[in-house]
Amino acid sequence: MNKQIMTGEIWWPSVDDLEALFTRDPCTDCWNWNKRIKKAAYDSGYGIYSLKCVIDGSNWFRSIPAHRLVYIVQRGQIPEGLELDHLCRNTRCVNPDHLEPVTPQENVRRALSYKRGIKERCPRGHVLAAENLGNSAWQSFCRTCRNEGAKKRRIQDEQSYMPIPRDAQKRNQFDRKILAELLAAIDSGETPADIARRYNFNPILIWHLRQRYRPGFKEKTYTAILRDPTDRRRYDPTALVALTVEFARGDSVAQVAERHNYNPTLVWHFKKRLGLNNVVKETA
Repeated sequence: MNKQIMTGEIWWPSVDDLEALFTRDPCTDCWNWNKRIKKAAYDSGYGIYSLKCVIDGSNWFRSIPAHRLVYIVQRGQIPEGLELDHLCRNTRCVNPDHLEPVTPQENVRRALSYKRGIKERCPRGHVLAAENLGNSAWQSFCRTCRNEGAKKRRIQDEQSYMPIPRDAQKRNQFDRKILAELLAAIDSGETPADIARRYNFNPILIWHLRQRYRPGFKEKTYTAILRDPTDRRRYDPTALVALTVEFARGDSVAQVAERHNYNPTLVWHFKKRLGLNNVVKETA
């Protein structure tokens, strides 16, 4: 009499136990799983088996695809990094002869080829094979086309900004006057985003200029708005009331931020949340 064999903390069923869980089809030679079938939208039709695990003396059950279970019991462990592909295209089949360990990319390619027909090239004529074939969320794509699209978008982003003027005599250097203005703005504490917005320059390029000409530059540190001691997710009610009073009397975001050394962006968002951005200071 065959009994269940225990390996570590997992109880694997014997070959005889598995025989009662599937039916052999004499026409296709498929072993159709008779028990629980997965009904998820993205991988429906696969058999499921609850595998018993013993952890700290307690029994736990872990779900495992039925075709993987039968393959492991009869053929051994699946090589690391590989998946089982149904050669018969019957997801309920657990016959190890109908299963082949392949890479995830190859498994997706075969599945899509079976559903859509054999597709060797992308619409632009690139061969869909080896490193040029990618997959994401069960959709194959051409890596060459994706890389070309990303490069095109980067070029469009660069063209949307104004180039920093170059020196008339030395084209490999920036215009000294513009460079002096940018460095002066950096020294005054402006962020690369603010400087780039004012000149319509690429903010990444401004950041690199700051790294090159001001390597020891440290951005201004702001004081954090106090948090509620009872609920750290909320701000301190006393601090919020003080900010609300200052906004109501007509103080600007810059004035409030400078007075308390708060981040101006954070203060602006707080004022917007209160609906006070349109409040105008009353004149006596």
